[in-house]
Amino acid sequence: GWLCGPARGAGVAWGGIDTWGVWARARWSKAATKPPAVAVSDAPRLPFRDASFESAIASHVFHLIPRWTTAIDELARVLKPGGLIFAARGGRRPDEWARELIRRFYAEAGESPGVPGADKIEEVDEHMLARGATVRELPTLSVETSSSVNDLLENLEAGYWSACWSLDEATRKRAAIVARGWTVGEFSAA
Repeated sequence: GWLCGPARGAGVAWGGIDTWGVWARARWSKAATKPPAVAVSDAPRLPFRDASFESAIASHVFHLIPRWTTAIDELARVLKPGGLIFAARGGRRPDEWARELIRRFYAEAGESPGVPGADKIEEVDEHMLARGATVRELPTLSVETSSSVNDLLENLEAGYWSACWSLDEATRKRAAIVARGWTVGEFSAA
């Protein structure tokens, strides 16, 4: 997620929270832009003073945090009164073949336990409303992407998605072999 401070000069001071250390290891590639300040932190325990920021972006993250309500409370704590939080859950894969492949993978793995945090953005909205916040739905943005059967299976086997995190490597490999076998029969005849 990203936290934005008050506007300064021509720009806005901003920084981020990186739970897994990805940004801390990444190289900032925009030569004309100073890299953002990034703190490696646990989302339910932000390392900032109360009312430090004017806005925050939590994009595709609350479904990854088991204590997501505490993370939201922390985010609200570090915002100034009247601050804004933009929260997005992220999309679901719409392709029928991908849904069937994922279903077969999890059926072999013993069914997906689901995501560790908030499964739907409506859950986040309900928590914010209970805190007394005003919630406003923004228009849905679409991004066109493509992935192959192999891309999808490699991500499942590697445990890339949060619904795979509780599955051990041997289970993921076995489930990927079975799902791969289904794809051979399903797509080789086409």
